[in-house]
Amino acid sequence: MKLQRLILKKARAIALNEFGTAGGLAPHENNHASFRCYEMKLGKHTVRITESERFPGYAVVDFFGKEVVYNLETIEEDFKLTHKLERERIAYLIRDLASCNRGEMFYALIEQYSYDECVEMLKDARNKCS
Repeated sequence: MKLQRLILKKARAIALNEFGTAGGLAPHENNHASFRCYEMKLGKHTVRITESERFPGYAVVDFFGKEVVYNLETIEEDFKLTHKLERERIAYLIRDLASCNRGEMFYALIEQYSYDECVEMLKDARNKCS
């Protein structure tokens, strides 16, 4: 099976699926052959749809600090990879907050998630630190 690449047609389909519009979607000014990126403005915010370097055959939609992973073959969200990226981001924040002794920020983050999720994230963070 041939590895899927991000092209404007697929980026538009992803934008329509995620935001209901693809108006203004254009190639990023620094596009090159090995790493394709498209962006569009939504109000004051910029949405970026890029080929994933970590997950070949997938695209990452980055908006408002959230990342969603799409399979380029089916143009559907990959919930497992999206969840994995979110957990990695949270584990990084936990490591950063814990290492910098930012207690109030650390506890505010912990309050957003269930006890089991926090335990899992702390285990992940501890494993990556050691």
